[in-house]
Amino acid sequence: MPIQTIYRGVEGDSSKKFTAGSAFDTAQANDEYLDSVKPTVIENVAALASTPVVAGKVYYLKEYNSGTGYGGGDLEAYVGVDTPNNGTIFATATAGTLLKRINADFLSVEHFGAQRGASDSTTAIQAFIDAHPNGSDVNFGPYKYTHTATIYLKYQGIFLKGRGPFATDLEFVNAAGGTAMKANSTTAIIDGAGFSGINFTADVSTGPDITIDFSGFSYSVFENFEIYNPRPNAVLMKGYGNLGTAPYFNSIDKFRLFGGTDRTQTGMLFTNGAWAGGSRGPNANSITNMMRAGNLKRVIDLKEGQGNTFTNICAESVDDHMIILNDIASYVDNGTATAGANVTLTDSSKAWTSNAFLNYSVTITGGAGIGQTRKITTNTATVLTVSPAWGVKLDVTSTYAISMLGAFENKFVNVRQEGLSTLNPNFITCMPGALGNSLTQASVVSLGSGKANNDLSGHPSNQLSNGRYMMITEVIENPGASANINIWTKTSVLGGLGVGDAYSVEWMQIKCPGIVSGTATFTLDVGGSTVGGGSPTLTTTLDAVLVNDAFVASTNKEAVSSLNNGLFLNITTDASMNSSTDFVVTVCVVVH
Repeated sequence: MPIQTIYRGVEGDSSKKFTAGSAFDTAQANDEYLDSVKPTVIENVAALASTPVVAGKVYYLKEYNSGTGYGGGDLEAYVGVDTPNNGTIFATATAGTLLKRINADFLSVEHFGAQRGASDSTTAIQAFIDAHPNGSDVNFGPYKYTHTATIYLKYQGIFLKGRGPFATDLEFVNAAGGTAMKANSTTAIIDGAGFSGINFTADVSTGPDITIDFSGFSYSVFENFEIYNPRPNAVLMKGYGNLGTAPYFNSIDKFRLFGGTDRTQTGMLFTNGAWAGGSRGPNANSITNMMRAGNLKRVIDLKEGQGNTFTNICAESVDDHMIILNDIASYVDNGTATAGANVTLTDSSKAWTSNAFLNYSVTITGGAGIGQTRKITTNTATVLTVSPAWGVKLDVTSTYAISMLGAFENKFVNVRQEGLSTLNPNFITCMPGALGNSLTQASVVSLGSGKANNDLSGHPSNQLSNGRYMMITEVIENPGASANINIWTKTSVLGGLGVGDAYSVEWMQIKCPGIVSGTATFTLDVGGSTVGGGSPTLTTTLDAVLVNDAFVASTNKEAVSSLNNGLFLNITTDASMNSSTDFVVTVCVVVH
């Protein structure tokens, strides 16, 4: 057979060749060849500063940080002017020559120097993001990583990807607090970013004030995650409005939120004010599958925001509220009425800008008509026009406050709360200024003396009772003067109108073609043995001021049993009531 010549080292170097059958057999020859081409080993990134390199040669980085055993890989030297990022491109001890990662189909934060455990990985994680301005998966292993400052996602397509919230922990540690994660250090908006598979965790004394600030994101996805933040008064997820451009059309899905044992934390806070000009808060975001939230003061505090949808929301161990809408601290303006009519409030001391309060709300805070809240449809310099009509007419004793429209047309579907009966939390509260919000399919237990539906908005567009809405209408023709008529009659403690096993009253509206003279008073009682003795009682009086219609919203929308709690309706008129006046009464109830 022919002699086989085997080379090792540089091709053509005859001093490095031997033939089969010599002292070296073929297997030994192959081993020596591999040794000759094996990359030079660099122990860690710190050693790069003292390691000269040759362009075109491959080097092997043993580990990123000394003693860790991970973050290494193949590097190739080349001449270039790229900016080192300490993850995929490295500076070297040889001037003008850099090292770049090769054969790296999968990159994680460990390739940029992130360390497992308590070491600070803020710089490494941010370096990975900064090295990918065109977007990338930012991969985390099934370990805990620690950061001490805000992580900024910064770019479209940046997606932090852990191995699941029971595997990957990202812990924020900073006694001064701060924000754990947000879009940018500026007001720039990111489209199409997000994270998945991460447990954002913290300690009671070193956790962030805000875990996730999603204000600068739009069209982004945050899914399959958990947040645990026991820092007192912390906010786990916070969104500020930005003139309708963010946060906008984000998806928040499959997540859990947990506060501390003091229950002072807020799960989700929607508000405005972070950006120049402000706005009405986050809008058109989809929040779904909140699998569990607990140990929180408030689960959802939606001060301002429009068109957000919340579906499949579950919480327990709630201190104050499952949901609260339009809880804005201060009023826009206030004063005392100088006159009032069917649908107006006049304050001659004002000089308002025309329609400055369009779609805001006005609440009567004292004097005649106290407790009524109405939507402002228009305003002049001195007159507010409202809808629906006042249920109790105003006079010069009527004080008022104007609330901005904050929570608007938000929808809640399939919501379950188990409160803490010893803390008496409310399930949902709707403050004045909120409009068009709705709740359907809710399960509520353990509220103690808290309310399931604490609707203080005074406006029928908010439908927050859990049940089937039903309208009941009665036509009362020519009751005449000095009338006292039980439309729905009491008979001892029974009688009245039955509307199912359990029900609540939303509102009552009275319409008539016009009263020439006299007054008519309508009283609607839920239970009770005398007129005006119900719980609650709704009453309104029509006269030449409230001439066309009147509207009264219930401030007690808690479900009651129909047993001994029928609906009773009574009308009385005075001696000067003209005999040709007819009335139409509509009552809205919810059957639970």
